[in-house]
Amino acid sequence: MKRLLYIFIALVCLTPSFAPAAVSVKKAASVKKQETAAVDSATSLLPTVINLVGSVKNLNAQQQQLTADCVPTSEEIRVVNDLVKEWAKTGDMDAESAAYGLGQPCSNYPDSVLDSRSEDGFYQSFMDIADKNEVCYERFTGRNNADMIWFKFPKASSARVCDINNPKNCQTVSNLYDIFAKIPFGEEDYTESEAAKISRLIEKSEKCAPAKMRAAKRELWGGFLTQTLSGVGKTSGASGTEAVIQAVSSAGGGGFQSMLPSLGQLATQALEK
Repeated sequence: MKRLLYIFIALVCLTPSFAPAAVSVKKAASVKKQETAAVDSATSLLPTVINLVGSVKNLNAQQQQLTADCVPTSEEIRVVNDLVKEWAKTGDMDAESAAYGLGQPCSNYPDSVLDSRSEDGFYQSFMDIADKNEVCYERFTGRNNADMIWFKFPKASSARVCDINNPKNCQTVSNLYDIFAKIPFGEEDYTESEAAKISRLIEKSEKCAPAKMRAAKRELWGGFLTQTLSGVGKTSGASGTEAVIQAVSSAGGGGFQSMLPSLGQLATQALEK
């Protein structure tokens, strides 16, 4: 009986039809073929991914230019602050209501100190350490303003703020357009000489007010997505974002993978500004 059992086991081992499905060599070959195709696809997308990175850089440059065009001059800040004083004289609104929506005061001085202490320079100090979503406003305070009707009304300011980790990466920030937008004067309220002074300011505010800036940047970003990513899709036969992801993934830590952090960082910076 044992002899028959040994013979049966030997036959199973020697007969090909009893082998455990031969570990399907065809499947192994198929996997190998897919890997080769993926790498070939990634390699063919190299120029388009490089163009993609270049397009994001170009978008960022356009946004920086857009911001640079909106930097207020010292004369424009003076004009807006003169208008704030005229606004206060109308008596239509108190200082607290006039500052609504502008953030918080740049200093935390109590009222007793504001009678003698000017807040000049506090906007710069605040913005130097503020998070990107934090804003503040200086006020007309100090001895020169304590007895004036515009005491504690918001005052337009600007500051040059640099990245703490990269001192060469700086930008000018200002609340001038936010404050100017709150002043309820129309063109008919200005004299001829006043209108001449603020005509350029009105023109700039049409494109530089924060809401308009965000809309303009969304338009730039939308154009980038439409033109560049759709171009990648035409090259690869997939959607633009899908094609880029496929290319980076199939490169398996090679050149494409090294591009991903730069691409993501540039896109993030473009959207944040």
